[in-house]
Amino acid sequence: MQSPVAGSWFATRIMYALLTPVILVLLDGPSTVGRSAPHALGLWPALAAYLRAWRFWDSAFFAAIAQRGYWQVALTAHFPLFPLAIHILSLPFGETATATTAMGYLLGNVGTLFGLWGVAHLIRCANGMEEVTAATVRWSLALLITWPFAFFLAAGYADGWVLAVIAWAMVWSLQGRLWRVGLLLELGALLHPLCSVALLPVMWIVIRQHAWVWQGLAMQWRTQRQIHRESFAIAGRTVLVILAFPVAYGVGIGLYALYCARTFGDPLAFAHQEHMSFGHTFAWPWQSLVLASQQVLAPHATSYLRVRPLLDFIPVLMVVLATCFAWRRLDAPARILVAVFLALVLCDPITRQQTPDAFTSAGRYVLAVLPLWIWAGRWVAEHPRIQPYVTYWCFMMTALQAILLAFVLRGGWLV
Repeated sequence: MQSPVAGSWFATRIMYALLTPVILVLLDGPSTVGRSAPHALGLWPALAAYLRAWRFWDSAFFAAIAQRGYWQVALTAHFPLFPLAIHILSLPFGETATATTAMGYLLGNVGTLFGLWGVAHLIRCANGMEEVTAATVRWSLALLITWPFAFFLAAGYADGWVLAVIAWAMVWSLQGRLWRVGLLLELGALLHPLCSVALLPVMWIVIRQHAWVWQGLAMQWRTQRQIHRESFAIAGRTVLVILAFPVAYGVGIGLYALYCARTFGDPLAFAHQEHMSFGHTFAWPWQSLVLASQQVLAPHATSYLRVRPLLDFIPVLMVVLATCFAWRRLDAPARILVAVFLALVLCDPITRQQTPDAFTSAGRYVLAVLPLWIWAGRWVAEHPRIQPYVTYWCFMMTALQAILLAFVLRGGWLV
């Protein structure tokens, strides 16, 4: 594993290990809001406090599902692969709250390590000078791990594995290891809906790799006004290979749908609960933008209700601006991935009256837009004069990350 990957991963884990007790001591211990954590996890006091602090929001749901299963239909909105893995790893330790919390934290961090490794491999798959490629890896990883929401990659969340699925699906499709890509997409379908952003880019890569098939068919038609049976057979097999990817993703969704149908009598319970329990509703992008502006500019809103939506809106705005700047330098698969990501984020707001949110979780979902992180790292690597300023930027983002981490560890709503 490349030293920038291991170094980035270890450095951030040490930073979180040092920051957490400081936050807990200075702020009089973690709030219990949003955790549903046990009063005593049964480990040594320091480790127990650390794990209890990091058992927040979705990580608490994943740990509870791993321990008890889907005991209510609303929990089906959390896809099953990550809690299933936590459950399996917890079996030797008795499936207690202690074990599921610890295994969720461990599994989330291991997923982040594989995700960063995949990002480095994806960069190295691109053409370019070795010096520029190595610098691109360093700067891309630096920008990614210092993003203010990157601490979610150290929690008991599936985000690190989402990063790994997207990165390795792209890498293996470029390398022609298509059976691995199909298996990865099937697992991604059971992991998190955000993994779907890799589907269309992978299909495009394979289509381009088999361009000689379509060119051969066109050449035969132009010169002979007919297409040979062997050419039809080759084209048919190629089409089947390309269609195998959405089929593999559909199989993953189908397996979960069968479970939901058998357990709750509704094969699409996971989709229905996103709306019924969590308030997600389809909206056009401009409708989401209007909702976001209404939240920020509401005349009777408190300062918190004005600022909190900006934590999700600003990352989305930065992705849109970066896409505009980088569009000409992005290849077709990267453009497709960014476009699908924006469609998912901009068209899925929470519209319930109590807690509307136009771009829920967008701050941490931005971590999955790998083409933009790679473009930013390459741009910094190619312009040495701006590297000192980017270094200052990384320090400032790390400081902001520490502030947001303290906010979340105190029970602040940031999911």
